[in-house]
Amino acid sequence: MSLTVFEELKSNFKAIFENAPNKNNLVENEISEIERFLEPKVEHTPITALAGGSGSAPNRTSLHVFKIVVPKGLNELFALAFRYSYVEGNYNYTPLPNEPESLVQQKLMVVRQAEELAKFYSWLKNLRFDNDSKKRVKSEAELTHKEKLLALYYMGLRFNDEYEKTKYAKILSLIIEEKEESTRQHLSYFHTTGNTSKKVKTEKGLKRLKKLFESLEFGEELKLVKKDLEDL
Repeated sequence: MSLTVFEELKSNFKAIFENAPNKNNLVENEISEIERFLEPKVEHTPITALAGGSGSAPNRTSLHVFKIVVPKGLNELFALAFRYSYVEGNYNYTPLPNEPESLVQQKLMVVRQAEELAKFYSWLKNLRFDNDSKKRVKSEAELTHKEKLLALYYMGLRFNDEYEKTKYAKILSLIIEEKEESTRQHLSYFHTTGNTSKKVKTEKGLKRLKKLFESLEFGEELKLVKKDLEDL
C-alpha cells in the first residue's frame, strides 16, 4: 500500500474546501466518512442466482475527499492504531512471534497510515470548531437596526431635534446600510416609552449593548446604558 501523509490529505481537502458552496457540510461529511471508514468491514454473503442477485455488495454513494485503501484483513489494526493515535498521539505495534517480515512491514505501514489519518481527522475537528466559533462571534457581534442606532446614540450622536430626523435618517441609512424609511421611523420613536413594538430602547437591545460595551471596556458610554436599563 502507498502512504498518504497528513499534509497531502490536508492539501487535497483544502483544494475542494476553498470552492465548496457549503463549507460546513463538507467538513461534517468528511468527518462522518472517516468515522464510517473505521467501522468493522462486513463481508457480504454472495446472493444466489436463484434469488435474482448478482452476489455483489450493495453500493453506497460517498463524497469524501480522502483516498485511502487498507489491505484486506488489516482494517481492525488500522482502526485500533487510528484511535490510539487520535487520543494518545501514536500507536506502538508489537509484531507477533515468528511473524513474516513482509507482513510486519505491511502492518507497520498500516499503523503509519492510521496515524496520518488521525492527524487529518483532528485537523478537521479543529476546523469545524473554528468555523462554529467564528459563526457564534459573528452572530453575537451583529446588531439589529434599532441596536445600531442605540450604539450611535450612546456614543454621542443625539436624535432630539424633531426637524432634523429626515436628514439624520438619510445619512445614517447610508452609514449603517439600512433602509432610510425604517431609520426615519425608528428615530421618530427613539425616546418612546411603554409597552410598544415601535420602542427603540428595549431591554433586550440595551442588554446587548451593555455586553458589547463591557467587552470593549467602554466607560461613560457603558454607564449611560446601565442607567437606562435601570430606568426601564
